[in-house]
Amino acid sequence: VFSSPGLSYIDSVQYYFAMSYYGNADYHLGVAEFRRLVQSFPRSALVDDAQFMVGKSYFDAAPKNVGLDQSDTENAIREFKEFVQDYPNSDRRTEGELMLSRAIERMVEKQFRAARQYFKMGNRTSARIYFESLITEYPESGYTPEALYYLAQLDEKDAKYIDARDKLNNLVATFPNSTFAPKAAKMKAKMDAKIAEAKCIAVPA
Repeated sequence: VFSSPGLSYIDSVQYYFAMSYYGNADYHLGVAEFRRLVQSFPRSALVDDAQFMVGKSYFDAAPKNVGLDQSDTENAIREFKEFVQDYPNSDRRTEGELMLSRAIERMVEKQFRAARQYFKMGNRTSARIYFESLITEYPESGYTPEALYYLAQLDEKDAKYIDARDKLNNLVATFPNSTFAPKAAKMKAKMDAKIAEAKCIAVPA
């Protein structure tokens, strides 16, 4: 790479140079060298592979424990998004989309765990913010049904029975195969009873 930069196959040399760092789990050094290929050899047939590996390097550098700092996962999401957008015809597009999905799911899990922890601590405001943010940002996530169920419980604690019922209806209708659908249906009946009770109390004798 450094002594013979004019070689016709120098882009391949650069790619495998970067891969040597990746193979030794020196992920951030790998990122720098994959980027060098993308920037220095934009017409190389390996440029899409290099861009993909930037995202993969960040993803593998991130701690597997989602409770730890996930800055590298956020970087991976950004890089995979750029890869899918910039190289739609790459033979690694499907793999890139899968890795993007895995990276997003990791961030969703981190957010969900934080929300659930706030819920268990009795911090309703923070729990609600985290659950609502999760549903808004990642509506198709596997954690969305459970987040809706927790939000319905928060609504019940705040005596917002109609809001709770609406969320439970949404859960059952949108995620009928979720393990939380039966729980939601049962809780919905409870909310219907409380709403009816509240209406009876509101009617003058």
